[in-house]
Amino acid sequence: MPSCGRSLHNLVLVGFMGAGKSTVGRLLSDALGMPFCDTDTLIVERVGMSIPQIFAEQGEPYFRRVEAEVVQEVARESGRVIATGGGALADPETLSVLLRDNLVVWLAAPLEVLLARARSEGNRPLLVEVSQDRVRRLYESRMPQYAQAHLVVRADDSPERLAKIIQGHWKFKRRGEAAARQVKIDAGHDGYTVHVGSNLLECFPELVPCLPGQGLLITDSNVAPLYAERAMAALRRGGCHVRQVVIPAGEEFKNLQTLESLYEACVSAGLSRDGLIVALGGGVTGDIAGLTAATYMRGIPWLQIPTTLLAQVDASVGGKVAVNLKQGKNLVGAFYQPRAVIADTDVLCSLPERELLSGLAEVIKHGVMAEEDLFRFVEEHLQDILNRDPNALGHCVYRSCVIKGAVVESDEKETGLREILNFGHTVAHALESVTGYTEYTHGEAVAIGMVTAGRLSHMVGGWSGADVERLIALLRRAGLPISAPHVSIDELLQAVEHDKKVRAGQIRMVLSQRFGSAPTGSAVSRSQLREALEWQRGL
Repeated sequence: MPSCGRSLHNLVLVGFMGAGKSTVGRLLSDALGMPFCDTDTLIVERVGMSIPQIFAEQGEPYFRRVEAEVVQEVARESGRVIATGGGALADPETLSVLLRDNLVVWLAAPLEVLLARARSEGNRPLLVEVSQDRVRRLYESRMPQYAQAHLVVRADDSPERLAKIIQGHWKFKRRGEAAARQVKIDAGHDGYTVHVGSNLLECFPELVPCLPGQGLLITDSNVAPLYAERAMAALRRGGCHVRQVVIPAGEEFKNLQTLESLYEACVSAGLSRDGLIVALGGGVTGDIAGLTAATYMRGIPWLQIPTTLLAQVDASVGGKVAVNLKQGKNLVGAFYQPRAVIADTDVLCSLPERELLSGLAEVIKHGVMAEEDLFRFVEEHLQDILNRDPNALGHCVYRSCVIKGAVVESDEKETGLREILNFGHTVAHALESVTGYTEYTHGEAVAIGMVTAGRLSHMVGGWSGADVERLIALLRRAGLPISAPHVSIDELLQAVEHDKKVRAGQIRMVLSQRFGSAPTGSAVSRSQLREALEWQRGL
């Protein structure tokens, strides 16, 4: 079990100007009953000047010296919510003091969002004195310090929502982080463990003993600034000398050209057959890094650290790795199991809302097709999930991995039983294809596809009308789409007929006889599918 838990004295908010640290801090202070401390305000009181005056009359170096003194003083006290200035972490000693016995939370957002807020607030000497290019360089130079925070939360949400998310994590971590839960995946001779829990990004080498001495961390341009350095530091503590390669973010880069660049990175890193590839990112990164591991030197070990809910509950379990061709998705691939999967639910706090919901659709699918208790849990704890509550997210990830793991163990190569995981996916894949993979996330398409499959399960299976309505009601509450009324039904039908799940001229749909129990592959006529799609259009 990870042993890097820590006592927590203060809740410290860090981030660039305009992140909302003071606003969120005051909300947290009220909610938690803890005194609020704004270090900029303390600096003004100590010096007897406004911050613009300090910069103008004493200069930035003087301001930074006073800032370091003030921040370190308040950080050594206990029981406070502390909002720091944007440059406070630039001082190494201050950074060390803050990280030692406090929960440090980075309020992260795109620079454009932060600058718009900062301009509206005024009192920002840096915005007056320097060019926007220099501000951007300053922001980028500070990101490595911010990225050492214990928790990253997207600051482009409302202050009230941010406070709710942070409050839940503070209470969870103050109680003492529960030990990671394990899901053993017995995939033939390539068995491995999925570890689910909080704070695993810092502690995972303790969960994966005997790491190779050399490795390559593969991540993407979205994830690298947030988590790459923490993952690399953990690997180094575990005795693995690791290099980093950053690929462009996006499904359009999951191709042979990117794969070739990763082979070249492996060669440049001097990876041998006993080296290690570490995939840090969402499903795209896991797919292409896994295929790199499966084929470089005829296969080397790999470790998966999924950073999206969709990847944690779905893509990281089962060993399916692939890249796309112009002719279609995942046409070049393999089944290649990782050495372990590290599902740290803390990283889900930095997910955009839409990406969280995309993963939640797969959790709901697991409840529909295998475990009604999981579906009921989402019904009852939906707001906790949306607020990134670590207990609620941990339960969803753990149960989903148990469900998918049991299916994978019985059908590793997707020749039979594993088909049940495709509930909702036939129409989902067709919808993604017809809309050019740009209009809907995968989870949104699955949500729509589940409604189609649910209606067909009522028409030709054992579902009641109430079962269909129950599914629709939860998807609506979660903010997921239930239909695509602007998409041509004829185009959808044509795309379905080209799906790889069509066999012997029949449309094979995964349908359910009973809500919450394993569905089966069923032959559906074109007219039945059209009827279901037309009914769905009227929702």
